[in-house]
Amino acid sequence: VSNNEWIIYYYYSPPWPIADSDCVSRITMTEDSTSDKIVFTSFSESQLLELKDVTRSELNDITFTFTKINENETEILKEAILIPETPAPAWMMSAWFPEGPAGTLTRFKELAERL
Repeated sequence: VSNNEWIIYYYYSPPWPIADSDCVSRITMTEDSTSDKIVFTSFSESQLLELKDVTRSELNDITFTFTKINENETEILKEAILIPETPAPAWMMSAWFPEGPAGTLTRFKELAERL
């Protein structure tokens, strides 16, 4: 859309028993140089793409905030509000939290260290 706004399409193919789904999102980036902070905000935009043979995520809003602490450290904060398309058993969700979301942040860190 622009240098700081994108439309993203995700297709999820998770393991059984969760069904495939998709999501259309608008992502914006804002930068605050006075506080050394960059924020990526993703909001669901389900109407932007025709629905096919899969359940579409209607609420999948995620914000990543990167704040420079010092020359060698950056804080990464992930906030999410979502409604799963398929209910998952409580034991499965309990097994995924908090390690699943934390793994996403660890992967960001690993990729950033390569730069």
